[in-house]
Amino acid sequence: MMIKNNSYCLMTTALATGLGVTSYSLAASWVMDYLESNPTISHYIPPLDHGSIDMNSATHTQANVVLAAITPRNMSLVGERISWTITALDGETMGKIYSLQGANQRLNLPKGLYRVTLIIGAYRSTKTIKIDAKQPHEERFIADIGRIVAQANESVVWTIEPLEGGKIIHLAERSTISLVVGSGLYKVDASLKGLHRAERVRVTQGSQVESNLFIPAGRVNLIATRDNAPLFRPTTWNIYRIENGERREVGEYNRHVQAVTMPPGHYEAVAKSENIVRSREFWVGSGATNDVQVPMD
Repeated sequence: MMIKNNSYCLMTTALATGLGVTSYSLAASWVMDYLESNPTISHYIPPLDHGSIDMNSATHTQANVVLAAITPRNMSLVGERISWTITALDGETMGKIYSLQGANQRLNLPKGLYRVTLIIGAYRSTKTIKIDAKQPHEERFIADIGRIVAQANESVVWTIEPLEGGKIIHLAERSTISLVVGSGLYKVDASLKGLHRAERVRVTQGSQVESNLFIPAGRVNLIATRDNAPLFRPTTWNIYRIENGERREVGEYNRHVQAVTMPPGHYEAVAKSENIVRSREFWVGSGATNDVQVPMD
């Protein structure tokens, strides 16, 4: 049976295998009821003809659990990994963890209590469910998610902080990020060598919020030399920012010639090669490029 309107299409398949016509009709029924009362939500129905994920060497006809992720209809999740973790909380399999990939799951689990977590990007939704090995169980997860897209003018370290509770997210150096998160208020922070730029954004279900952060920066070429020529020897650089009478390390590098992007300010470069240590102070200007040569003679 196929039901269509302008915004979504629901297909149910009546097969004599898997959960069977009766149990699968139940799964389709609660999704249809939910969609009718929540037109902004899209849906996923586990296809019976894709086979079940069998955790206990059971046959296809013994599947007793249906998991469905229901996501905002107006939000594209192409290329986004949707996964599940299932943890047994009691019984003979207590402590066992199952990991699954894909929005829709049909599987067989022994009778017992389980903690089920849906994972999409940085979003987590967890429920505790009780499974009767003989009675099919359908569980839908309504993903209250949106997306943060942020861009900086330099490769920066990102921190996404939920301001209404939740785990802080740290992302390695890059100039752009695209991250699925739960609805809520967030602080988006971009950091370059200790200089921060931040913005607060509100994410709502199905929305995409964009943040553009500018961090002033200059380019520095660190060059260790000997006899006015590149050293071509293993060299360690320690870079310190000098500000308000304090000296704070902001980077360490391991090449005799090293290009670095830094915020404007006053710095000191300390070069170490073999048993020789030399240093030099320098300034960085916004948009400027400096060659900082340190003789190791």
